[in-house]
Amino acid sequence: MNRSRNWWLVFFCLFCILPLHVAAQDEVAVKGYTLDEKGKPIGNVKISIDKMRITSTTNGVFKVYLKKGTVPANVIANKEGLSLKTWQYDEANHTLNITMHAKQSTLRGEVRNRFNEHISNAYVAIKGVNESSPAKSNTEGKFSINLPDNFNPELQATFLIDGLVVEAKDVTFKDNNQYVILVKPKTPKEIAQQTEEENQNLVSSTTVKMKAKVENNNANVQEKPQPTEWNYQEDFKKITAELEEQSKMVAESNEKLRKDLLNITDKLKIDENKARSAGIKEEVNSLEQKLAENNRVYQESQQKTYEVIEKLKQELLERDSVTLATKEALQTVTKEKEEAEQRFQRNILIASALIIFLLALAVIFYFISRRIQKQNRQIFQQAQELTNAYQEIKVKNETLEVQKVIIEKKNANITASINYAQRIQKAMLPSQKDIQNLLPESFLFFKPRDVVSGDFYWIAEVADEFGNKKIVLAAIDCTGHGVPGAFMSMVGDGLLNQIVKLQQITSPDLILKALDKGVKESLNQEETANNDGMDIAICTIDKNGRKMEFAGAKNPLIYIQNGQIVEIAGDKLHVGGSVRKNIEKFKNKQFTKHTIDLSLPTTCYIFSDGYEDQFGGTENKKFGKRQLYQKFFEYHQLPMEEQKLALEHNFKAWMGKHAQIDDILVIGFQA
Repeated sequence: MNRSRNWWLVFFCLFCILPLHVAAQDEVAVKGYTLDEKGKPIGNVKISIDKMRITSTTNGVFKVYLKKGTVPANVIANKEGLSLKTWQYDEANHTLNITMHAKQSTLRGEVRNRFNEHISNAYVAIKGVNESSPAKSNTEGKFSINLPDNFNPELQATFLIDGLVVEAKDVTFKDNNQYVILVKPKTPKEIAQQTEEENQNLVSSTTVKMKAKVENNNANVQEKPQPTEWNYQEDFKKITAELEEQSKMVAESNEKLRKDLLNITDKLKIDENKARSAGIKEEVNSLEQKLAENNRVYQESQQKTYEVIEKLKQELLERDSVTLATKEALQTVTKEKEEAEQRFQRNILIASALIIFLLALAVIFYFISRRIQKQNRQIFQQAQELTNAYQEIKVKNETLEVQKVIIEKKNANITASINYAQRIQKAMLPSQKDIQNLLPESFLFFKPRDVVSGDFYWIAEVADEFGNKKIVLAAIDCTGHGVPGAFMSMVGDGLLNQIVKLQQITSPDLILKALDKGVKESLNQEETANNDGMDIAICTIDKNGRKMEFAGAKNPLIYIQNGQIVEIAGDKLHVGGSVRKNIEKFKNKQFTKHTIDLSLPTTCYIFSDGYEDQFGGTENKKFGKRQLYQKFFEYHQLPMEEQKLALEHNFKAWMGKHAQIDDILVIGFQA
């Protein structure tokens, strides 16, 4: 019993809450209509409103749900033979009106007469379209007319048949204004003949109608009273209006007859011979007597009719006074009954609403109490779990504190070692002053990613085998960065000192070949899996000979001369690295030497790949080689120090809040 009562309470709760939940939805129902240009509904139109697809009913009505506060942005409507013209959304009333119009190029139709018979060989035209070459109907009365673009025949066309204008009531459109039925208008001769016949019929029927009306009125007086609902006032107005109209017609006829008699009399006075004619005088006297007799009879008939009408009016007014009082009493009783029923229904509604409200409160209270009990159990269980978790965390925290002290100590030792390595690397690298002593017009942009760098630079002035002094400048990008890269940079620095300064090898291609061999031997790469190496751009500058030699392992040389920017790509070979793929190619690496004429002012750039690979900008993409070359060309006429500052500023702006991903090395100089 309790379980069934609970389900009954749940049912009433859902019944009360569900309408509130539906009403609270964040949507509004928009009612729409598909109409033609005259405001008539068009059914079965396919509609797309902000990618929601619907089809209007046969009465041109549709409904769609939109989010509150939004307005349709994109409305598309289509139906065969029709296209969208305009649409209008009323946000206050949530209505959407879509207006369609015809898209057609040919109008077909047929010509009929007023007896619905087809007319052949009729010439049909539309004013302003084909008046010079009208269409001719065939044996079935059918025709076709080519229409100009965007021409709506229902709104714009004035039809002509054999030169006569067709009235709008005689034009019927079908099939979405693509087919028309025309009724041929009457000719002037037919109109004149019809008017003459109507005048004759009017004269002959007026007397018959008057006699029939009077006799009918007299007969109605003898009959029983009309039913209560008879609207005698309207009938009296009609009868009176007809009598006045007929009286007017008889008066006009008598007046015309009188004028004819006066004309005859005047002519008789003029013509004495005709006046002596007794036959004519007798005819005139007879006409005058008939006219007087007609007036007397008509006046008596009119007077008798009016007397009967007044008598009937009086009787009906007396009967209506009784009926009016009865109606008023009946209305009062009916009104009191309706008010009593309304009060009863209102009381029933109030009582029902109060009962439902109390039931809803009871159901809500029941579920709230059960939910609170469940939550209390969950809270108690969670409190126990939190207590256990707290004990576990406390033990872990104590362990972590001990590990933290150990890690901090190790980090301090590692940081101290790295800082010491930085001082060693800094002492190993030539200073900006050393570079400017050999190349006064130069700059160095060097920005390691970590404390120590895998990129490094090298410069020295040595004499070749002929005693000519040459400057050897290199930009080196070692495998990795940070501590591993720094170890490789020390290997490369030592090997370059040995190859250039001790062995006095100045040709850049030979320097690279010797350096490749030295890295492989130093790291024992022939026997181990070690694959570390270097990408290098190296230049040998002969100031006396006004030329420069370049060789590259992966890295290029960029120089700008006579307003032209030139890229000399390095060989696609690394310095160092294990033997892979083509054994002979990697064992006996041959690097290409390029010679540049320095007789004209020349600005040169060698660099690692850190600048061009940096992510940044609004789209978080790489800076790129092409953009870097554009910056070189844009800045090359500035003083060297300003070029460096411009490159630094551009790098910071590009990187923004992103992290630096690699070591940065750019060397610029004028040779």
